[in-house]
Amino acid sequence: MRRHKPKIINEHSAILDEFNAENSQNIAESENNLGKMNDLMKINQDYNILNFDQMQNYNYDFNFIPEWFNTLPPSLSVTKGFVVDSLASLAHMGLMSLISTQAFQNSYCSVFSSETEKAVCLKNSIENINKIAQTGRQIMSLNFRVLAGGRMAKEALVSLNTLASDPQNVGMIKTLGSTIIMYLTLMRESVGDEFVYLLINKP
Repeated sequence: MRRHKPKIINEHSAILDEFNAENSQNIAESENNLGKMNDLMKINQDYNILNFDQMQNYNYDFNFIPEWFNTLPPSLSVTKGFVVDSLASLAHMGLMSLISTQAFQNSYCSVFSSETEKAVCLKNSIENINKIAQTGRQIMSLNFRVLAGGRMAKEALVSLNTLASDPQNVGMIKTLGSTIIMYLTLMRESVGDEFVYLLINKP
């Protein structure tokens, strides 16, 4: 018996135009964060805080990209291109493992979803990417504050402890954090929050 392939619903609507307009703002914010993140990466390399050469070991085999993403309609091609470029930039910074698990989380679409449903999933993905870029930017800024010493370093370590309280941030901290930041993060995992709090707030 011949089996008929289900029809994929892709109908352009005014709702998509609204999503594109909203996504333009999200994309602008993400591009800003990614640009500053890239600048910080270069400065971190100049100060030998991060070894940029070790982060070059990545590939563009993004096999974690869901099927629905590859069936996006032409009306969402600009936004789709931004997501792909952003993934490449973050992978270039050594965050392949992170983006493979977080970039498309909470995006529950399939190839058979409607255009509107896919637009919602795409919007969620952009928000995920923006969150990654914001956190990465914050971590690399903390690198300099920690090295500055004194009160600035103390405040930076408090901020780091807050970031590390979210398990999703730990992998990024280990990748983008300075040696002392990675050390404190590993210590936090081993001995818990209380000890790290006492260490940070030591007179």
